[in-house]
Amino acid sequence: MKKNMKRLFGTVVLATFLMAQPLCSVTVFADLLHNERDVQVLTDGVVYEKSSRLYSAGWMDVYALSIDVKNSNVGFDVIQSTGEMGIKQNVETLAKTNNVIAAVNGDFFGAGNPRSSMGQVVKDGGLAQGQNYYNVADNTYAGVFLDKSMTPFIDYLHTQMSFYNAPTPVIEMLAKNKVGDYSKPIYFDRTAIQNTADIDKRTPDLSKIVVTDKVITYISAPGETVDVPENGYIIVLNKKTAADKLSSFSVGQKVDFSESEKFLFRPDKDISEILTGISGGGEILQNGKPVKSGLVIGANARNPRTCIGVNKDKTKIIIVAVDGRTNGIGATHDDMAGLMLEYGAYDAIHLDGGGSTTMALREQGQTDVKVVNVPSEGAQRAVANGIGIRTTNETGALHKLYLKIKNHSDNRVLATTPFEVTVTGVDQFENPVPVDMSQVQFYVDGVNGERMGNSFICSAEGVGKIVASVGENITAETTVTVLPQPTAITATADSYALDNGESTHLSVSMLNKDGYNGDVNDSDVVWTIDNPNVGTIDGATFTGKESGVANLTATYKGLTSTIMVAVGKTTYYVSSFESDLKMSFKNYPEDAKIAGSVARATNEHLDGASSIGLTYKFLDNQTNTQAGYIAFDDAPILLGTNMTDIAMWAKGDNSGNILKATIIDASKKEYAVVLSDKIDYADWKYVTAKLPTNMQYPVSLKRIYVAALQTGGAQKLSTVYIDNLTSLAPIPTPALANAVFADYRHVNLSTAPESGFQDFTVFGKTANKDYKTANDVQTAAIQKMQQNARAMMFAGFSDVPNPTQVVSLKWNNQYERNGIENMAIYSIGTNSGGIRTTDYNQWTYIQQDLYNCPKNNILLVMNKDIWGRGSNGFSDRKEAKLLHKILKEFTETTGKNVMVVAATGYNTNVAVKDNVRYITLNGLSAKNVNDLSNFTYLRIRASQTGMYYDILPVYSK
Repeated sequence: MKKNMKRLFGTVVLATFLMAQPLCSVTVFADLLHNERDVQVLTDGVVYEKSSRLYSAGWMDVYALSIDVKNSNVGFDVIQSTGEMGIKQNVETLAKTNNVIAAVNGDFFGAGNPRSSMGQVVKDGGLAQGQNYYNVADNTYAGVFLDKSMTPFIDYLHTQMSFYNAPTPVIEMLAKNKVGDYSKPIYFDRTAIQNTADIDKRTPDLSKIVVTDKVITYISAPGETVDVPENGYIIVLNKKTAADKLSSFSVGQKVDFSESEKFLFRPDKDISEILTGISGGGEILQNGKPVKSGLVIGANARNPRTCIGVNKDKTKIIIVAVDGRTNGIGATHDDMAGLMLEYGAYDAIHLDGGGSTTMALREQGQTDVKVVNVPSEGAQRAVANGIGIRTTNETGALHKLYLKIKNHSDNRVLATTPFEVTVTGVDQFENPVPVDMSQVQFYVDGVNGERMGNSFICSAEGVGKIVASVGENITAETTVTVLPQPTAITATADSYALDNGESTHLSVSMLNKDGYNGDVNDSDVVWTIDNPNVGTIDGATFTGKESGVANLTATYKGLTSTIMVAVGKTTYYVSSFESDLKMSFKNYPEDAKIAGSVARATNEHLDGASSIGLTYKFLDNQTNTQAGYIAFDDAPILLGTNMTDIAMWAKGDNSGNILKATIIDASKKEYAVVLSDKIDYADWKYVTAKLPTNMQYPVSLKRIYVAALQTGGAQKLSTVYIDNLTSLAPIPTPALANAVFADYRHVNLSTAPESGFQDFTVFGKTANKDYKTANDVQTAAIQKMQQNARAMMFAGFSDVPNPTQVVSLKWNNQYERNGIENMAIYSIGTNSGGIRTTDYNQWTYIQQDLYNCPKNNILLVMNKDIWGRGSNGFSDRKEAKLLHKILKEFTETTGKNVMVVAATGYNTNVAVKDNVRYITLNGLSAKNVNDLSNFTYLRIRASQTGMYYDILPVYSK
């Protein structure tokens, strides 16, 4: 059963495992601000953990596997293509075709497909694949090995091999059972291939020496396909090497192939004792101490990385993968040493990393293997091999049930609202077993609940449990907290700006008095539209017909909510490239010798007199991604604000490659968008790409580029032309309240109780007065705020002089603790885009102060709205969600009242989410400064236990 940590204190979170010992119990990172773990038992003896961590440098997602190799239920193996020798495949495919439940990428490899890994593979007491002279000159490539007593260890395996027809070798070997260029001979036996058909079709004119029982029985003609003898092997040479060496060999000669393998740290250990093993990169841990030995790539660079290690008592293998580049900050060599120590490793090495870093597995109770991390290239890279974990026992009878409330990770549901329950089953080894739902019996205890199919409805508030059972002895239960029933609904659309003919899904959720959400089935909602000419509604789908704006109203159980959707977009001209721009050609990988150039082209154009030509030539036979860029890095092209799409005309080259663009937003974050998923055209074509919805405006175009995920055969020099760059924005729509939601704490304070209560007033930012009457508005606001107030505060940047009548507090973009008798007030610095980027220490202060606060009313003040976008919101959306999660769990745990005030934007807004109240105050900012109704302030009335508030006008009507 998954288990998520709830309350988080300080900087250290301890993991709690179900049915397994913890992978770790302490962190080695001093600046860990938050850590949330999800732990699952994949099968008996294999534990998986995802750890999502916030450090001072940013987010790091860590994926760890702990494999008890002493457990008879667990198999550990090197996996590779089950078809043609040397074919590279992605980790998910390798996992599925090799029938394993978990897998990661393995050894390093070079370009081209097929292409074997660079190192060694040991199987069943012998060297299955290896390079000649591997680790002989120096100890570069360490490996992980599992001997036949199921004892794992880390070591360097030295490999040498020779082919003799005389007392001294006359031919120097390249490798054993590996696909290569055959410039030096390669040995193959029947453990690798049955015949040479596959290697012959890829490499012409190969010659083969066939050896049976140490005698040459056949020498092939160039390109001739031969069988590999059962009691022997073949030696494969390319045309040049065959011309130089074959004259020394003849049919009937006695020959010998010798190989020697020797471990560095265990010289007495024979390879015949090894069950399986794989080499990788350099060491990162040796005898529990961080080291930098052997191959270390970019030791100080933060990259995606994959590492494997062994614990001290040699009973477990530990695999850790870390995302980077596109998801999180990545990890350095030293970071990985710390992580491997944290997860219990005593010795550890690097495996291939970067774009290869991939972990795929069958999650607890599931049957399908899927990728669980975020590969940095946006898609899985094809790799030469991987490490696979399997369960060795056949799936048994149903032994245990897991019960989960769907879409409610905290098991909180709304009264009178249906919620779905899912049931999964496992056998005694934690392997998934199908559950016949017709045999599952349910009952609800502690709350008044009724089952309806796989759904339940609880009629009143309370805490209880749902119990599921199959037969007499197999049961599972989960707690359920039933919250007050809904008082409003909120309608949403997946997209509020559509093109003509485009569709969007409509959905509705319910809100109760404290802002908790509940799902509504699409079929239970009635939708109406005020302007049928703009579009149509079919079930829960709206489809645009003509340009315009439509109000869509949802009705459910007498509650209504209206949203506004615009159809059609406004096109904004950006550039037709009529003048020289600051641009250059760049390529990926940066160290690859990809030919290319960019220039303004007058020979090809669609609009005006010129376009931009991107000329490139990718490398032949590559399985890694290649790209050629038109780079505007020094002067990105401004696209504008509120843009939803980028568009341009492209004259293709029929290459089948991908046409993409890199967009950079106001926070300097970059996004890749696809303009054409396949350049299968040679004429001019209008291409568009939707921009991500979480960008901070304004946004700019940084690069346009052509990319190939892999290449085969000879590549040619070609050119793609770009012209008439535009951007698209939705048709403007007036503001519209989404839902009629009446917060019971938002009251008319003239009728609210005063005895035992204190008033505290808050106004938004007052600095940067850029209109004549700003000082007048400020003076009027202070006069209103002082009346009957115990204290008042100016949120956001402020230049207000200290008034004399009441205590005045100012937000100073730093963490500060203040308060009045009935309320604690915490100022949080967020001006650099969020909490971490302004001062990461604030995360520690917030979590400590919340739970140490003796007061029941808590106010947090900042200048960014965690629900806002662009410059008004957090630049890190994940950090914003984390703050809400912590506040939500705090209110649920303590029952205290929490309000968050953000001084930002042009409007004052109130949102209640999961019993946390969020208010944005515009202060002196307004789109229409002459409309005095735009200026408001917040008045809070707090007792020792309760809190009410109102948004009041600075200017009375």
